[in-house]
Amino acid sequence: MKSSVSLSVLAVIGIASHAFGFVLPSTTTRTTTDGAAQCRTSSSALSAGIPTVQDWKVLKNGAVQGQVKNHPTIPNGDIITTSPLTADPDSLRDNSIVVTKSGSKYRLGKSMTVAAPPKKNGAKAPPTRNGVAAPKVTKTTTKPLITTMPETTAEKMNKAKKEYNLNGKTIGNGKYLLVGNLIRSTSMRSQIYYAYKADALGLPTGPRLTVKISTNLESLERENANYNKVTKNALFPGQFVKKLEFLPEAQGSRGITSKACALVLESGERNLRGLLDARQNQGLSGKAMRQAAVAMAQCIQSMHASGLVWTDLKAENFVVTSNSLGENNGGIEGIKGIDLESAVPVAGPPEDYSPEACPPEFARELAAGRGPDFMLEYNYDTWSFGMLLYEMSVGRSYFGKKSDGAITKVLQDKGFTVEISAVEDNLLRDLIGQCLQLDPQKRPSLTQILLHPYFLTTGFGPISF
Repeated sequence: MKSSVSLSVLAVIGIASHAFGFVLPSTTTRTTTDGAAQCRTSSSALSAGIPTVQDWKVLKNGAVQGQVKNHPTIPNGDIITTSPLTADPDSLRDNSIVVTKSGSKYRLGKSMTVAAPPKKNGAKAPPTRNGVAAPKVTKTTTKPLITTMPETTAEKMNKAKKEYNLNGKTIGNGKYLLVGNLIRSTSMRSQIYYAYKADALGLPTGPRLTVKISTNLESLERENANYNKVTKNALFPGQFVKKLEFLPEAQGSRGITSKACALVLESGERNLRGLLDARQNQGLSGKAMRQAAVAMAQCIQSMHASGLVWTDLKAENFVVTSNSLGENNGGIEGIKGIDLESAVPVAGPPEDYSPEACPPEFARELAAGRGPDFMLEYNYDTWSFGMLLYEMSVGRSYFGKKSDGAITKVLQDKGFTVEISAVEDNLLRDLIGQCLQLDPQKRPSLTQILLHPYFLTTGFGPISF
């Protein structure tokens, strides 16, 4: 019986030579009378010309597949797949010469003809070219000559640094990976970063978080206790971001002071001030405004039911955990309160204050040097709530771009009056007007606020609270 060298082996070798940019010396195979296969290098084959690919088609990766002819190493009629071509696949034409990205050249013969539609009797017609049946193409499957090595942990980390914008800093002995640049803290007493939890390999996992880092342990301990108190209020839990962990010792990496502590919180997509910026300072109305008012009122109710005065009720201290902007009469889901650092027990002195949120009576005591001795009442937050409702409705802060000092000076003026005619909704304007009464004793309580017609006539009555 005669024996011969396997054509499939030669085909694989030929494919490999073109796929990796080198050309094997040409060989010809002949079968002797005793059946032994003999191979020799043919110098004439090296200069015989450019191989032709018949019945060719273009693959998705830009390579060409077809029957080879006049190849120096692959027998005529074998199916080959070239390396991806340098030319645009749409520009390929019969009888043209193409070059692969590995440098090999081929002449394209006739392209493969698409099979004709089935005959009426259901039988499939064989593919033809000019009335002559096209040669049968046999698909060959070859294993890849090079397998992709799995990524190392270092390679994955380098990719994650770019994808997540990791800044190389960590807290919790590497448990949390900090992201990007420092976020400005409104109180200027702490550092705020976005972060991700690290998995077993030290790679980021899970949703984005917010980390608050401070060297004032007492202040962050108070905020941690406030979160525990308001979120565990069974009757009025409010809508606050989730507190994941409090670290009395931040245990940070290089760049984080050893004296720091940290609070890890659920993160929002943007705060309400950022939401107004995204809306190009167009105020909320309809469903979106009602949802924002309800979320804010629920948080205040939870604070007051827990015996706390927030004292820092402003747009930056409410975040939106969804991507909604309240456009096209739609709602805004996931509005939650954040930053309880300044919240203190009722009838106690303030720890801090924000000029845009403080009422006139406190501003006057502050000017007289009695600010630290001021006794806080719930009506402090009622004033702040009125200012916040105005901002969300109109699209801008009541005091515009005035500095903190200028705002305090305006509030201290005995002739100061509130102008809220810019609020279009009649019921909302009435509610804001009641909250912004100059006499603190005339401001409504939270219960009276929730019973106001603005809530009762829009489906957000006391039952929903």
